[in-house]
Amino acid sequence: MLSEKDLRFRIKAVIIFHAFWYIIYLLSLPFIFLYWWGSYYTLALSLLLFIAWRLRGGCPILRLENRYREKTNPPSDYKGTFLSHYLSLLLSITVTPRIARTLNISFLIVVSGLAVYNIYFAK
Repeated sequence: MLSEKDLRFRIKAVIIFHAFWYIIYLLSLPFIFLYWWGSYYTLALSLLLFIAWRLRGGCPILRLENRYREKTNPPSDYKGTFLSHYLSLLLSITVTPRIARTLNISFLIVVSGLAVYNIYFAK
């Protein structure tokens, strides 16, 4: 059994990793056009995300964070997706979990399409 302090530390570590993952993926878009290897890098990230979502039925990082949050006392009021929760918390922008998922999937499709286009057609 983990102590409350250990749980809080793990939750914060998962949040930081999740935010870092979002930032890396968002910043991968310019790499498609700036460097020859950027398309491969971005496509690898996209495939990793797609496979993780398909195998786990959603974001595995979000599930890990929710698992830790459920063990806290009292349980957290965290609901929805990472993006919808933190946009609401930090910027007071209300985004439903469905819209957040749609944005995530749309960005994944667009970025993957641009990477494939750059690999095969933009020479």
